[in-house]
Amino acid sequence: MSRDTTDQSDVSKMQLAPDGSFKRAVSSFRNTIEKGDRYHLYVSYSCPWATRTLIVRKLKGLEDIIYVTAVSPKTGPNGWPFAQVSPFPGVDEDPLYKSKHIKDLYLRADPAYTGRFTVPVLWDKKLGTIVNNESSEIIRIFNTAFNELLPEEKVSIDLYPNTLRSEIDALNEWVYHDINNGVYKAGFATSQEAYEKAVHALFDALDRVERILADSDFLVGNRLTEADVRLFVTIIRFDPVYVGHFKCNIRTIRDGYPSIHRWLRNIYWKNPAFKDSTNFEHIKTHYYGSQVHVNLNRVIPWISVETGMTLADGNNVTLSKRAGFEVVTCYGFGTKIDRAPAITVIDDWCDNVAIGKGVPVGATLWARYNYGTFTILVSAFALSNPSCNGFIIDGNCNRLLRLPLDGCNTGGVNGKQGGYETDLCGQWRFDPGSNGSDV
Repeated sequence: MSRDTTDQSDVSKMQLAPDGSFKRAVSSFRNTIEKGDRYHLYVSYSCPWATRTLIVRKLKGLEDIIYVTAVSPKTGPNGWPFAQVSPFPGVDEDPLYKSKHIKDLYLRADPAYTGRFTVPVLWDKKLGTIVNNESSEIIRIFNTAFNELLPEEKVSIDLYPNTLRSEIDALNEWVYHDINNGVYKAGFATSQEAYEKAVHALFDALDRVERILADSDFLVGNRLTEADVRLFVTIIRFDPVYVGHFKCNIRTIRDGYPSIHRWLRNIYWKNPAFKDSTNFEHIKTHYYGSQVHVNLNRVIPWISVETGMTLADGNNVTLSKRAGFEVVTCYGFGTKIDRAPAITVIDDWCDNVAIGKGVPVGATLWARYNYGTFTILVSAFALSNPSCNGFIIDGNCNRLLRLPLDGCNTGGVNGKQGGYETDLCGQWRFDPGSNGSDV
């Protein structure tokens, strides 16, 4: 069986060859597991390797069997800190030993340990030691080791089925080397030659994935497997981080790979294990704020949560292929309208605002107002014109709803669903044939 034995989790685990290329070190703790309520998982939501374990843990329903502690995304000289050292939303204190850093756990397990202090860490509470810190092995442990403790619906979830193992292993091999680790080879390269070699191998591999997903909803066997989990953690970080931070900028996922983008959003929105295991604030804070060898000034770009992550329609067909849809124009905050549009829409980051028909030339787009799961979108013109309409989007940015406002009062969400949805590129489109329905 082919297995990526160099797979690791902490991106600070940086080793450079003489030619400037990035080499990843080998995991140190590779033990087996027993049954029972004796294990604890330490992770970082910013780390793609650790995120693998979070996803599989939730897919298999192990939340009440294996508890999780999340470290801060702000790494320093001592590695991954816990909340008492580096407070951050969603970060925990170590409930077992009140450790200050992940480093403390490694030294507790082996006082003579001299390797890197990485996540994920699967900890044995009974023996007080690390069971495994290799994500590819932890997810396979989670896939089967606790089945006797799970209901049948979770037992039936097999991410590494016997009939598909050879295909999964073969795909994992090149996805790991050229995509999962490929982004780091490009981002951590210290020579032009090493960077160009890595970035072209990366995009050749993405092209290969695009061809696979053009005819399938999943990577192997047209079903969810560990191959999807392993690729997801890289692709979800690609546009927000790797395009700019690691200079992987030949194409973005949302603009250059429609099949991968559809696959990504369908997995993210339709399976809570993927969405709930993804924390964009942790991701961008760690990469931009901690990797000073790449981003010396630690300036963190403004990136919206769920950037470009509007949901593909239920039939997995791009709305642009449907009759009656027309592309309309996107405007940002404070934009002056230099012509009267039929309709103006929010952009694909779900952060700008929409204004409706009849908005005069010179109107300025205004802010948005949050009411529970809805966001009311109005313009400066709407605020001063009692006959106008506003618009709302649902909390997942999945569709745009027309909201007749009473005197343009932004309170309340009694509206009609107009014919407005998102296409696979995140643009809003208008369906003239839609009559709308009650919200």
